[in-house]
Amino acid sequence: MKEIYLVFAEWCNSENTWIASSNDIPGFMAEADSIEALSIKIQSLVPELLLLNNQATAGEIMIEIIARKFVKTHSLEN
Repeated sequence: MKEIYLVFAEWCNSENTWIASSNDIPGFMAEADSIEALSIKIQSLVPELLLLNNQATAGEIMIEIIARKFVKTHSLEN
């Protein structure tokens, strides 16, 4: 089974952006305005960093993106 690289993404309310990092890929850090844009950026950055870190693998690279975003709402009771 191929290794799956975990990428953690979290929404930053103060910056209005998604910020991603990974313990599996040294030096990895990315940010984007949407989770879709972040996913595209991750797909291009991960292979580059794996190559630079001498972790490159042949063929497909499996990436799992775990995203977290906190939101606030109000109860319906007065």
